[in-house]
Amino acid sequence: MPAVTGAPSQPATARGLEWLRRRTTFTLIAGVALASTGHIAAVTIATIAAESLAGTAALAGAPGATAVFGAAVGSAAIGWLAGRRGRRIALTVGYVGAVVGALVATVALVVDSFPVFLGGMFLVGFGNSSSLAARYAAADLRPAAARASAIGTVVC
Repeated sequence: MPAVTGAPSQPATARGLEWLRRRTTFTLIAGVALASTGHIAAVTIATIAAESLAGTAALAGAPGATAVFGAAVGSAAIGWLAGRRGRRIALTVGYVGAVVGALVATVALVVDSFPVFLGGMFLVGFGNSSSLAARYAAADLRPAAARASAIGTVVC
C-alpha cells in the first residue's frame, strides 16, 4: 500500500520515479515561491520599520544587511545539516527558521525593540537560504542533461 494517496505502488519503476520527481519538484517550487515572496516583503518593509524603531535613517539598511548575514550563516548550516540528515530536514529547518524570524520581527515591532527586530531579520535571512538551496535539490532529481532546466524551473 502506498504511503501517499495517488502514489504509484512501485516507486522503483521508471514511471514511479518520474512521479516522485514531479511531486518533489512541485513541492520545491511552491516552497520557493512562498518563501521568496515573504522574504522580499520582509526586507522591503524592514527598511521602513528600522527607521521608525531606531529613530534614525542611518540604520535603515541594518535589517537588510542582517538578513544577508543570516543567509550566509544559514547556507553553511543548512549545507552541513543536509549532508548529515538529508535535504528534506535541512530545508525544513531553514523554512521554520524564516517563520520564527517573521514572528520575532513582528513581536519586535509591537514592543518597539530594534535589537530584537534585527534578530528576527537574521532568522528571516537564515530561512532564505533554504530557498537558495532548493534549486540544487531540484537539480539532483534530474539526469545531468536536464539539471540546468530543473534549476531554472525552481528559480522562476
